[in-house]
Amino acid sequence: MSDEKPHVMIVDDSPNDLHFLLENLKDEYAVQAATSAAKALQLAEKDPLLDVVLLDVTMPEMNGYECCRRLKANPATQHIEVIFVSAHDTVEEKLAGYDAGGRDYLIKPAQPDVLRKKVRMAIQQIQRAKAGQEAQQAAMSTAMTAITVAGEQGVILEFLRRSMKVNSLADLAALIIETLEEFDLQGTVQINLENEKISHSSKGFVSPLESELLLRVKDQEQRLLEFNKRLLVNIPPFSLLAPKMPEDEEKKGRARDNLLLLLECAEFRRQGLENQMLIALIEGVMKDSRNALKEINNIRERQHKTAFQVLEETLDELVISYDSLALLESQEETLTKVVRKGLERTFKTYEEVTGLDDQLKAIIQRMENFRGA
Repeated sequence: MSDEKPHVMIVDDSPNDLHFLLENLKDEYAVQAATSAAKALQLAEKDPLLDVVLLDVTMPEMNGYECCRRLKANPATQHIEVIFVSAHDTVEEKLAGYDAGGRDYLIKPAQPDVLRKKVRMAIQQIQRAKAGQEAQQAAMSTAMTAITVAGEQGVILEFLRRSMKVNSLADLAALIIETLEEFDLQGTVQINLENEKISHSSKGFVSPLESELLLRVKDQEQRLLEFNKRLLVNIPPFSLLAPKMPEDEEKKGRARDNLLLLLECAEFRRQGLENQMLIALIEGVMKDSRNALKEINNIRERQHKTAFQVLEETLDELVISYDSLALLESQEETLTKVVRKGLERTFKTYEEVTGLDDQLKAIIQRMENFRGA
């Protein structure tokens, strides 16, 4: 029987009626015939492409209504559209056909045009139903994929959130493996830094061969390397080996994207940790500098105070010594002028030092402000 034409079955115990229906449908459809309801049920179950059954109502052993009920009760044949063919044109007969699960009712003797129209409409209905089911399945598949993708994106977002709380690269590597397992994957991750190598694995240990592979891949330009079911992801300084990728191509594609995004997020966090360490180092240097500047400022203030005190004492001693030296008035004036000039130079130097102190105080204040920010 041809699979290109729609499949139709004629069920009738009358050879003449069977021949009439067959002659009018054979050019347009792939037609098979049965002379009893029991035979029709057997043939229908063997032909999954069967679309329409033209079913005589009055037959011995099993009538058309019972045959229709059995077709509709069987999951393998319940999709088949049934058109009853009967010489009885009463409301009761048509209600019985409807109750049994029939689609339409054809009165004998059937007009060829009416016959072909009813069969054509039944075929079109089946085709629309199939198209609707396919569209529904496609929509369901799309919806399920969207839900799955949303869930996977949620895993990545959760990784980002949790990564903000880690304070070491070792903890970050452990979090990568934990997130990997959220995708139902196993793997090994390695962070290759200039003076440090950090590894973590779902197995709890990293084999020498895995370590060598991850170390070598870091120098590759390719971000993804696939071989058989294995995948190597390379986002320097991160390298990740997933030994058992999904076999389904769609799932495998999503897994590749997720692992790539996972390592990109990990690298973002690594840079953040690096910046945190740099900031901590700068803050340490600033703290030491701030303390040193404060100490210098304190020393300068003590020096200024001591210098003024020494100058005052020197001037007092000079005035007292005038009487014991028996100097002439002109000599006292000359000596006083010399001392005053020396004091003026000292005061000028002090003013310059005071300006430096002001600069030191301004620097200290700016550092305090930066620390507070």
